[in-house]
Amino acid sequence: MDLHQRGQTGAADTLYRLILSVFPTCIDALHFRGLAATQRGALDEGIALLRRAVDLHPAATEIQCNLARALIDKREPAGAIACCDAVIERDPVNPHAWFLRGNALQLTDAHEEAIASYDRAVREAPSFAAALNNLAHSLRMLRRPTVALGVLARALACQPAYAMALNNLGLALLDLDRVAEALHSFEGALTARADLTEALANRGAALLRLKRYAEAGEAFERLDAVAPGFECALGNLLFARRNCCDWSMADELGARLTKAVQRGELQDMPLSFLYLSDSPQLQFMCARVFVRARYPAKTSSARPLAPACIARCPPAEPRRIRIAYLSGDFGEHAVSHLLAAVIEGHDRDRFDTLGIGWGRQNEGPMRRRLEAAFDVFVDATELSDLKIAARLRELEVDIAVDLMGHTQGQRTGIFAHRGAPVQVGYLGYPGTSGAPYMDYLIGDPVVIPVGEEESYSEQVVRLPHCYLPTDGRRTIDGESITRQAAGLPQSGFVFCAFNNPAKFTREMFGIWIKLLQRVPDSVLWLRTPVAEARENLLREATSAGVEPERLVFAETLESSDAHLARHRLADLFLDTLPYNAHTTACDALWAGLPVLTCRGRSFAGRVGASLLTALGLPELIADSLEDYESIALDLARHPQKMTSLREKLAVLRGTSPLFDTARYTRHLESAYTAMSTRYRDGLPPAALCIEACSQQ
Repeated sequence: MDLHQRGQTGAADTLYRLILSVFPTCIDALHFRGLAATQRGALDEGIALLRRAVDLHPAATEIQCNLARALIDKREPAGAIACCDAVIERDPVNPHAWFLRGNALQLTDAHEEAIASYDRAVREAPSFAAALNNLAHSLRMLRRPTVALGVLARALACQPAYAMALNNLGLALLDLDRVAEALHSFEGALTARADLTEALANRGAALLRLKRYAEAGEAFERLDAVAPGFECALGNLLFARRNCCDWSMADELGARLTKAVQRGELQDMPLSFLYLSDSPQLQFMCARVFVRARYPAKTSSARPLAPACIARCPPAEPRRIRIAYLSGDFGEHAVSHLLAAVIEGHDRDRFDTLGIGWGRQNEGPMRRRLEAAFDVFVDATELSDLKIAARLRELEVDIAVDLMGHTQGQRTGIFAHRGAPVQVGYLGYPGTSGAPYMDYLIGDPVVIPVGEEESYSEQVVRLPHCYLPTDGRRTIDGESITRQAAGLPQSGFVFCAFNNPAKFTREMFGIWIKLLQRVPDSVLWLRTPVAEARENLLREATSAGVEPERLVFAETLESSDAHLARHRLADLFLDTLPYNAHTTACDALWAGLPVLTCRGRSFAGRVGASLLTALGLPELIADSLEDYESIALDLARHPQKMTSLREKLAVLRGTSPLFDTARYTRHLESAYTAMSTRYRDGLPPAALCIEACSQQ
């Protein structure tokens, strides 16, 4: 036993074996040998020994508890719960048995029951910091972060340097968008325990949220060094550097990350992987691994909300199709600006619309506009994924539409519980979910060409024209904005690239610099990035012999109308690859600014081509970066071509399908009708190609 307590489990095991060779039913030897085996990772061996000890002495609560711990480590919650219940039956005030029962229940996502078990453990042992910490975790999983904060305060009062509790405190603060406080808590956790890799990863995530990208990169670089293969560490490192326009290790990190994805490792978030890879197949692999790890299907759990193949029980009598749109971005967000007019334009004789939202509760006129547009709006901020899915069933939703996909604030777990018979990915994420429970993905023939369906876990629905909706009633500030006021030169060609700087690559920026070199007096107009990105971009330009003042940085404007209006000061919008401009390109085109794009291979890299095809400007779609550079140079050198292009865009803006919101809405409704009809006819989801209707 002394050897065991000193951590010499191998030597202790030899001694236990010797004892058991003489006394094969020695309870202590079986118990401690089993415990030593589990401590060195030999779970199967340890569990077998502990079971023998329990069979010989069923009333030994300590042995039962150690067996429960081993079964939890092996992720066998049912057996662990049975052990705990056996202890509790004999000793109902045993706090450790209640604690372990809660841990086992957490493995099954039975957080309400876990909370009850932790509450009982704390009632019996008020200073049980680990039980308080785990109780807070279940509260967070049930979307009760404010309550979790109070519980964690109690845990830290009992044990002030409890690193895991400090880490969980940071997570609860992140849930409440109190990011600076969360960062402080993660740093406290690392002070208490420098090797707590979870806290290091969470510190990096908080720094990303605060847009302190250089510091985030340092955190993830350290994480990659001390814990190679830690979930998403490599992808977050590359993403942080990309936001700084730091391409010094882009090729090396990108190659490592691509190989990790090919091996099936969870090394990047699906969204940030779109910035790196133009391969639909690799994007699918990345998303599938991410979903399996973070959002596995819940229909095989002990108490599923619905069976794996949801029972086909269409309404007895025909009624309006009930569509629920789910998002955490109902507010001042690009998705809301694109979608609002579509929601308002739905045919109320044929469709009921429900909005299920979380977060952004107090966010301005767009939030109020959307709440008014839906027939029913549910604020689900404090509802768990399971409860939202149950609410969808109660509301008899026919089609649940995920407007977020793999973007910040996602609630993919709702769809994992299969709350609606038909589940659709749409608009917010330009790629596959990788989830087996998502039935359809809405695209168009350009973003998902025929023949590429194998790179998508969903059945592909192709709308005519462009999958991206627009609001044809958006206003543009009528007040004149001058070049001088915008910091632009009075004369000279203005290349504009208002995309997120994280989408910039060394190759794309190199092309833009060459354009500046070959077009005298031209400037490149960019969004103002973080300081590190600005410094790096200016350094790249200067090293290529381009004066730094030829990079002009646009300040952030409060008014979206004024932002749209200032596009008119530019001559040509330059798109990015492998991740195109999406809403940003819509803004430019609506404002009358021609957009030059390069057609990529993936959904995210084909949106520019989709927009321009629907608009009727295919001459602005390049099929290679060489052609892209050539077209940009030709337009910049021939003012008459630019004038003709602007005039053509001005006409198309009022006549093309791209900005015909009513027509687009009818196409989307046709897609929903086809999905619903297949379900009601007892048919599985299938690829759909929606025919264009006549102009409204």
